[in-house]
Amino acid sequence: MSKIFGVRADQVHDYIVKAQRDEDPKEQVKFRVRMLSAVEYAEIQNDLYQISGMGDNREERIVTGTQVLETLVLGLRGWSDNFCFDDGTPVIWTDLGTEVSVEGKRRVMLQNIDKLLPSIRSELAEYIRCESKLGE
Repeated sequence: MSKIFGVRADQVHDYIVKAQRDEDPKEQVKFRVRMLSAVEYAEIQNDLYQISGMGDNREERIVTGTQVLETLVLGLRGWSDNFCFDDGTPVIWTDLGTEVSVEGKRRVMLQNIDKLLPSIRSELAEYIRCESKLGE
């Protein structure tokens, strides 16, 4: 049986994607992440299922793409300097700096998230939501 650990949602730590775990540690990109709190997780889960309209006009849908983005906005905090585009140019993390508005912070975070491949976004979001299997 695997050992079970507690979650420190307030602490940022490094995460290495599965595809790079067997590579030389100097080559591994370290993503800075924090886990979601119980409240953040519940809010994101609530946003997954949307209902609009009534009667014959009722529409129901599951919105999974939005869940990945919202998870990354809340939990992704940066990446290591060795993260590069395919031409060798470093992928620069744009810091939130002095941005104080919620909209401004979200805009900056989405610009950072846009620099990640969809498969990486999905894996990071799964990890940040604490939905990885034990031992992964």
